[in-house]
Amino acid sequence: MRVERVYTHHRCNQACTFCTYRRPSDEPGFARTAAVRERIAAAIRGGASEIVLTGGEPAMRTDLVELIRFAAQAGAAVTLETNATLIDLQRARDLREAGLKRARVHVIGDGPEPEEVSQDPGGSARTWVGLRALVDAGVAVTPVTVLTQATQHLLPLLPAALARVVDPSALAAIEVVVPSDLPRTAAAPSVDLGPAELAAALQRVDDEAKRLGLSVCLAPASGPPPCAFEHHGRIAHLYALSPGGAVRADHRRVAACSDCLVADRCPGWPQHLAKRAAAIPLFPVQNERLRRRLSVIDSVQSQVERELVVANFLNTSNLSVSERAAGLQREHLIRVI
Repeated sequence: MRVERVYTHHRCNQACTFCTYRRPSDEPGFARTAAVRERIAAAIRGGASEIVLTGGEPAMRTDLVELIRFAAQAGAAVTLETNATLIDLQRARDLREAGLKRARVHVIGDGPEPEEVSQDPGGSARTWVGLRALVDAGVAVTPVTVLTQATQHLLPLLPAALARVVDPSALAAIEVVVPSDLPRTAAAPSVDLGPAELAAALQRVDDEAKRLGLSVCLAPASGPPPCAFEHHGRIAHLYALSPGGAVRADHRRVAACSDCLVADRCPGWPQHLAKRAAAIPLFPVQNERLRRRLSVIDSVQSQVERELVVANFLNTSNLSVSERAAGLQREHLIRVI
């Protein structure tokens, strides 16, 4: 499954301190409906089977339903990346009816403190309303959050906040983004977490999520790599390393990569963390079973869907001998992880 991100525009109704995508204004030629439709069409012509409409904040657009319908009618699965602050139940139903399958809802936490990060007074409450509306409308929701110095103490509180709003079983895994291009100012020249701090923060939010029946994963191409964790078995589910993902211009290998079994699919450490990572104990993957647990052929969602299709519709099942049935028994194997 090839996924293509299509920017609808660059303005946003929030001003998150970690964001490098937001712009104060848009070029009219870039943001007009016809231009966005052409970008969607070009992505589909290029082989994309899933279109992620992103921004800026796509829900600021009055033509969002039209854009979703255009992409869906062209044969693409449509995902919306949004902070959900501008979505109520009726609008969520309209988006779903137009063809919206999934929504990646960016959420920092609950209460006024996360609003210091988003710089949007009242935004947290509106995000929860929008997230709940999308779930109630039948859209598959993935909560997305960002791990930085400013948010690290908020992340362990996020699973409980999500569980108060919706049934945890209605949500996909909480996706954690670890940005490598944070804005820097003279007052805050270093705003990154170190390798050990990243691993500790991820472990805390994962432990809390498990307690509440939620799961956590890392966003694709988002660090730290598995060698940051001493006990790999506890965090293997965070990763979905794919063959071909070993080369990234903004990443660099360290000495521990030389004997790691996932070096063919892990790009190493982000450039800004590589020097610090090389100076601390790392734990490269040296177990073949663990290597398989850390890897997927495609995205997790598409891999599960492919297994279900193969088992249930293509009828490529196994035949086994069953004593109880006194003969051959047809058996379906569906891999869920």
